[in-house]
Amino acid sequence: AVSAGWGPLAAAIPRWFPARRGLAMGIMSIGISVGILVIPFLSSHLITAFGWRLSFAILGLVTGTVIIGSTFLIKKEPPSVEESRPREEHPPSSPLGPPPRGWSLTEALGTRAFWMFFAGYLLWCTGFYMIAVHLAVYGIDLGFSPAGAALAVSLIGGGASSANSRWVCSLTASATGK
Repeated sequence: AVSAGWGPLAAAIPRWFPARRGLAMGIMSIGISVGILVIPFLSSHLITAFGWRLSFAILGLVTGTVIIGSTFLIKKEPPSVEESRPREEHPPSSPLGPPPRGWSLTEALGTRAFWMFFAGYLLWCTGFYMIAVHLAVYGIDLGFSPAGAALAVSLIGGGASSANSRWVCSLTASATGK
């Protein structure tokens, strides 16, 4: 769910906010941590009220509806690039010449760099999410109530949102005009 929502937004936001791209990306990125803050607590209450099977179905339907619904709201390009750029800013020019053209999917899939990034991201996500999905169960094994374990996971998400390195880097980039 994270990649399904984050990927399209990460591609669209720089086009919509070229002057404040760093700030816009930081605000968008913090949504992941806010989700980690809210969803475990919500899940705990749903499981208590409806059992885990129905709760899983409810969360899946809500998540799917939000992701699919939001894809219809995201527009690839702003109405006018000039309208989204502050008046004092001019399009960046490069002494190196025009920017390189985009890659087709076939070209990208044929590069070693693509597969290295893919493998690295896959391994990182696998390791991270294997731990993350078991945190609440581990908390219960340590003696926390299900609600207490969910709260602990939520607090981890809340801590991540306040200390999120993407947020800090994005604010720094925005402040320096990058």
